[in-house]
Amino acid sequence: MESFLEKLIDWKDFEKFVAELYKDSEELTVEHNVTEIGKSNAKRQIDVLVKQKTKLHTIKTIIECKRWKEPVDRQVIDVLFASVEDLNA
Repeated sequence: MESFLEKLIDWKDFEKFVAELYKDSEELTVEHNVTEIGKSNAKRQIDVLVKQKTKLHTIKTIIECKRWKEPVDRQVIDVLFASVEDLNA
């Protein structure tokens, strides 16, 4: 049975909610549901991409939104780690 919160927010709205948490800062650029090509030439879908430009480089943070009842399994973590490595995040 779905909880009250689950009825209010679906997974896409949850991703947008997470993106909005970062949009208050003028120092950051925030994108929702983007695809980037990694060093391996593989396409990587990113739920929320946050970038901060500094004088010397750009800091890239990728956020994988999961709103599951069960703990996230190791395979999902491995895919996220591969994306972090491939996208220099």
